[in-house]
Amino acid sequence: ISTMYIFGISLYYITKYRENPLTNMPYMPILVLGMLSIWAANRSGVLCTIFLASLIITYNTMKTGKAFVRNILLVAVFSIGIYIFFDVFMDQFGISFLQKENRTGTESTRTLIWAQYIQACLNDPMYILLGVPSSDSTVFWFHLYNGNAHNAFFMLHSNFGIVGLIIIIIAVVKFYIYSFRRKMYPIAIIFSAIVLRSMFDWTGFCGIFDVFFWYIMFETSIQGIYKSVK
Repeated sequence: ISTMYIFGISLYYITKYRENPLTNMPYMPILVLGMLSIWAANRSGVLCTIFLASLIITYNTMKTGKAFVRNILLVAVFSIGIYIFFDVFMDQFGISFLQKENRTGTESTRTLIWAQYIQACLNDPMYILLGVPSSDSTVFWFHLYNGNAHNAFFMLHSNFGIVGLIIIIIAVVKFYIYSFRRKMYPIAIIFSAIVLRSMFDWTGFCGIFDVFFWYIMFETSIQGIYKSVK
């Protein structure tokens, strides 16, 4: 559920920035993301909430300067609101989240898949070049989950090999350079959340977040063509 919601708020923030690049980034969408992530006992969603909130507070503070205390107080009020909401209305979901955290701790099937995936690449150079196939039953956890590595970049490597992975990494680095040079900080913040969330699920290549990776490639390419023509 956090993946779908991050998709929606990303479109919202990008549209808002395109309409007015000087506007602040609203906090309410992040508040809702946190509520939904706790409701769904989604640890990666909670991590993205904290990550986005930190960057957005920093960005808004840089823009407003003197409003730093107000921003901190606003986030504090939102945090208290989340606590009261779940304590009064959705206590059972908060309990399920804590039970899941106590049961699994920092361990996760994801880490087992990632470790075995990396080990498979180290054992066979062809896997480095072409990607680890989901049909390889020796990579037990990857095979058990029908080839879902729970990481979009591992899936990119699995499906398209090292060439595909390098192309996307270059595109990501170019976009960050491009966005910081043009002070497109809100876009960079949102894309960072997309990248972070993609590290915990199969959200791209091929997946729901592909549109954002296409966006950054077209954004930098079109601007480069426009500049050369001009």
